[in-house]
Amino acid sequence: METEVKYLVNGNLEAIEKKLIYIYRDLKYQGEIDLPAIYFDTVDGQLAKSESIIRIREEGEKWVGCYKAKTSYERQFIEEEIRLTLREKDGTNWIQRLENYRQIEDIIGDNQIDPVLKIDTKRKIFILKEQELYLEIVLDKVKYQEGLVCENRVEVELKNGSLEKFEYFVSNFAECFPELQETTVSKYLTAKKLL
Repeated sequence: METEVKYLVNGNLEAIEKKLIYIYRDLKYQGEIDLPAIYFDTVDGQLAKSESIIRIREEGEKWVGCYKAKTSYERQFIEEEIRLTLREKDGTNWIQRLENYRQIEDIIGDNQIDPVLKIDTKRKIFILKEQELYLEIVLDKVKYQEGLVCENRVEVELKNGSLEKFEYFVSNFAECFPELQETTVSKYLTAKKLL
């Protein structure tokens, strides 16, 4: 299970970064990484319709397969990731190794899943330990359609701590950053709308 809040940036991402560093003195920079991702769906978009995703993403030296789906609580998601072999990254057989494969089958039925689009993300990663919370805050520069459309995003993920304290933190976070607009629309659904 993943708990996170996603924001669209109305403004300059570098200005958001400077403000983050100024407001949260204990913020620790972890580095920057390129995250090229390939998203899969059925021809008729059954995963997009269910607001679920299946993707493979290059994370440094490794390839990771991921299934992500909404839950009844808008800030929590089912998220399952598995490391892929080089052979697996070029196909879809790895999907059957996911613990949530039955849930995926319920969504897609007998339909085949194929790669449908690529999204490139350049991500800056920060860690913040505050108010008995362990948070990951990421700043994403997202490129859709081979860079024809770009979008800046911020995500705040609860790594450890109580949901109640997390809600309190993101409430204050939103007040500090009025230039951020909370969104429940994934990068994949944004890209689908652009097609």
